[in-house]
Amino acid sequence: MSRKLSKHSENVSFQRLKNVQKLLKDNSIDCLLCIQGIDSWYNEGMQEFANYLLLDFFDSYRQDLLSTGSEDDILDDLVLCIKTDSVDICCNPINYRLFLPYFAAWPNFRVFCLSESQYGNQESVLEEFKVKSFVSMLSKCKHVAVPYFSKSQLGESTFDKMKVEKWPLIQAYALEGYGRGIFFTLVHDVIDASLLLSEISGRFDAVSTEKLISEQLLIFESQWEGLGKAVDVARLNKFADGFTDADVIESLHTYYRHGTVGVEPRQEEACFWLKPFCFMGLHTQDIVKRNQAGQPIRADILTAGLSSTQALHMICHGVAPKSGFMCTRTYFFDSSALPPPVGSEVEYRKPDVEQLSRAYKAAIEVTLKSIDEYSTSLQHSQVTEKAKKNVVSKLQKFMDCRKLELEVKLETKLFDGRLESAVDGKAPHTIFVMSVIINNIPSCTATGKSLGAVAFSESFLLSTIKYEKVVGGVPGIHSEVLILTQNVPRWQTWNISSEFEELSSTVEQFIDYKSQDNLSDSIGEFLVDGQPIDIISPYAWMQPIPCRLFLYSEAVIVANDSFGTFTLAKESLKSAHFYDGGGRSVPAFVTFYTSLDLQTKLPTQLQNTSRMVVISISPRSKAYKQFFEQVFEAWKRQEGSDFALSMEETLPESLKAIYEKVAASFKLKLSRPLSKVSYHGTSYPEGQLLNHTGSVFFSSIPYTNLHVY
Repeated sequence: MSRKLSKHSENVSFQRLKNVQKLLKDNSIDCLLCIQGIDSWYNEGMQEFANYLLLDFFDSYRQDLLSTGSEDDILDDLVLCIKTDSVDICCNPINYRLFLPYFAAWPNFRVFCLSESQYGNQESVLEEFKVKSFVSMLSKCKHVAVPYFSKSQLGESTFDKMKVEKWPLIQAYALEGYGRGIFFTLVHDVIDASLLLSEISGRFDAVSTEKLISEQLLIFESQWEGLGKAVDVARLNKFADGFTDADVIESLHTYYRHGTVGVEPRQEEACFWLKPFCFMGLHTQDIVKRNQAGQPIRADILTAGLSSTQALHMICHGVAPKSGFMCTRTYFFDSSALPPPVGSEVEYRKPDVEQLSRAYKAAIEVTLKSIDEYSTSLQHSQVTEKAKKNVVSKLQKFMDCRKLELEVKLETKLFDGRLESAVDGKAPHTIFVMSVIINNIPSCTATGKSLGAVAFSESFLLSTIKYEKVVGGVPGIHSEVLILTQNVPRWQTWNISSEFEELSSTVEQFIDYKSQDNLSDSIGEFLVDGQPIDIISPYAWMQPIPCRLFLYSEAVIVANDSFGTFTLAKESLKSAHFYDGGGRSVPAFVTFYTSLDLQTKLPTQLQNTSRMVVISISPRSKAYKQFFEQVFEAWKRQEGSDFALSMEETLPESLKAIYEKVAASFKLKLSRPLSKVSYHGTSYPEGQLLNHTGSVFFSSIPYTNLHVY
């Protein structure tokens, strides 16, 4: 039975051993003793440490054994004695073959192991060999450390070295003829190193990052999808049974509770970020204070807004219970604006939603920019202060920023689960959380009233290498960032207002116009019949929005199950451009350039100074085929009009990076159809961060060049 190792395993196995040896040296400890199986009464701390050092070997191998119905006692015969410059290993000839790929990366190790023929003899011979090997391994060690407690047991009780004395192998140490004939704790000073080890075992490296992405991150994303589904179901029923913040967050709460079963809650877990929550409408105001106070709020979506009207937005926060990464999102229950249907003068605009949308857009952009800036400077104070100024700069044209209350935090996740502010100049190998909260956003329609708050946060990993330039000796930082929660939708809108229902019903007439001949004059010939496409936001931070495209000779209608349907009248379009990426094996981008008037009537997340509306069409799809067979002919340049659909060989600079991400995601889906694929093209398990983290040993000594991976 073999286990496939990560390509980073050799480096990481070496890194983890060196981290432990450095800890021993720094604390004047002669050796760290790790005894597996019945010889330590299956001590949890011992098992957890061995699992860390051997890259989760025991977890994965025991799963394999369970699936085959085999016994796992062959793993029991393992004793590790780690010293500052060497490692002694006692094992049997069967598990030796299993452990060797991990030991092979360790320098200066010595193995105590019987031959296969000797191993088949009487059990007493085996036990005698183990005890004598154990005595030899510890012969020159006075100060002996043991990983007695697992992380979940830390703080539950105090360490008692006499409990170690009761372990079978430790008791055998005192036997005449086998051992030294004296109690173990009289010869060796036994100390517990659980707390020290928890600090280094909590660091992220290439292997733990790989596991985090492939296992815990996918579960978190699927649970977050439950949040959107809950809103969708209630919306179909028109919220007839009521719909509260508890209903929204139920899937994330259940996921968190199940993941923390058996874990004693700490006092710090009253902290804002450490538990899932949801607040709607006006109840988003001062969410930090509300959540810390543990105030139970059951706000209903239809009454949580100004003057007990419909809530315009909600803030949702999710936490992964085991690894502790988290994210915060603000979602909306109405669009800021929608273009009127063809032939209609009805204007759909919600100034308060637009006000909230602008603030949330600023929070997203400032958060992501701050993460980038911190990764290259490691200056926490400078980055957070600049972030506050950037928020004000983005919003001062639209609101009185003197009344805003800003909370900007850049924090790191400690080994015991708590959060603390990042420290200037240091980049611990742990999870970072960057958050921006904008409180007290003023209403545009109710003078002196507040709409509540918006919030956004991301969890990310950061790998840094300090270096000195050969010329001049100027220090620098080379870094790679992976935003763990980047796949959690950053923007979501559900239109639930009665005004939208009226507008939507009007647009639906055009979609079903085949049965209504009197409408054909206003929208023209039917060209694309509701085919799936993606709306591409002009902002690189926003994921594509799945929609259906209804295209006519005189209008474009885009329908989305959540935010509804909107129309782009051809008379409001300046031009249209088709880019096929150089072939029919990659997605195509269709870019519509709109009038300024139409641009201001689009939802906030689609508005841009370039006045573009961009859609992505999959190659070989029916929509792709219909463009070549029908749309190009119908939209060719006509006399007296400058409008036409043209084939382009290049994209505008502002769209090139976005197209590369969409194309990379599409190719990844083709190569891995059953896997969860990131829109950002993060090609797990490959990726720059894994290579970056796996290439270097964690060190504070600067490199003299950057050619390290």
